[in-house]
Amino acid sequence: MAGLFILLILIVWVYVAYKLTKLILFSKKRGGVKNLLSIVVFLLIVLVPVSDDFASGFQFRELCRQSDNLVFDETKIKGATVQLKNLPSKLLQKIVPIRVQVWDWVDPKSGQTIIKYKDYSATGGWLSRAIGFPQGSPPYTYNGSCGSKRGRELFAEFSVIKNVANYYGE
Repeated sequence: MAGLFILLILIVWVYVAYKLTKLILFSKKRGGVKNLLSIVVFLLIVLVPVSDDFASGFQFRELCRQSDNLVFDETKIKGATVQLKNLPSKLLQKIVPIRVQVWDWVDPKSGQTIIKYKDYSATGGWLSRAIGFPQGSPPYTYNGSCGSKRGRELFAEFSVIKNVANYYGE
């Protein structure tokens, strides 16, 4: 059903773009220049609703590539019991809003960081947020989430025990 909804929106938008192209180039005389301009204007109109999605995709992938910074203390991690420190997520104001969640797993006795990594999640462009489809308004042109896969693998690799009864300090 969701696919049909998106297809319907796409068909309506292509029709609107076609009509707008004809309206914009109404006064131009027939010929090769008008045909070429028609194609260019049509493509620009079709791509405008997702242009911020395209641009934010480059920005988001660069942010993910640069920030796969995993911090862990190899001397203390083996067989350690850790507890999650409750840190609020941050909202980065980029082309589209990007939420940063820091996962800080600490030693429950000393409060020292044992494992720390970040996850990023982006919302879609203005079209995605306006339609609200699919739920959560994700980006249409790229995967809007990334994080440290290695950070999650450390728990099994070093037999780390998670104390998830509550947050550290509560």
